[in-house]
Amino acid sequence: MNNVIYIAGPMRGLIDNGKENFRMAEEYLKGRFGWTVINPAVLPDGMNQEKYMPICLAMLREADSIGLLPGWENSIGAKLELEFARATGKRVIDLEEEYSFAYEDMKSQKDPEVGIAHETDKPQKAPVDVKKLADDIAAGIEEGINDNMATLEMLANMD
Repeated sequence: MNNVIYIAGPMRGLIDNGKENFRMAEEYLKGRFGWTVINPAVLPDGMNQEKYMPICLAMLREADSIGLLPGWENSIGAKLELEFARATGKRVIDLEEEYSFAYEDMKSQKDPEVGIAHETDKPQKAPVDVKKLADDIAAGIEEGINDNMATLEMLANMD
């Protein structure tokens, strides 16, 4: 059976949002292990984190495991994704440690204009009920599928 892995790691404050690190991880995991890789760095630019997270968690929901890029512990989004993965029984893989994942020093990818956002840089939000969030996302996806099916049926029955 093919493993489906979701890549999580820092984006904010890195050159091009760290997309190169995600791309290299994707290539490595596909090439070395033949895994199916879900790469959130391919999502379009232009939204804030509150818009991205439901999309990312829906993507992660479909994975068997989560792969953590170096620096994940400095990313609020990656930490939320890790908690979601644990709450939903996913395998957690530290890409740097478990596979001696080698790519450019993340610090060289830091954008000097932005800097890396750390948890202490922002006001702390209330803890997230990850199980409820997962259920809400699943319900929203199912509702959207049902809406789309109803629309397709209606279109099919039109003369």
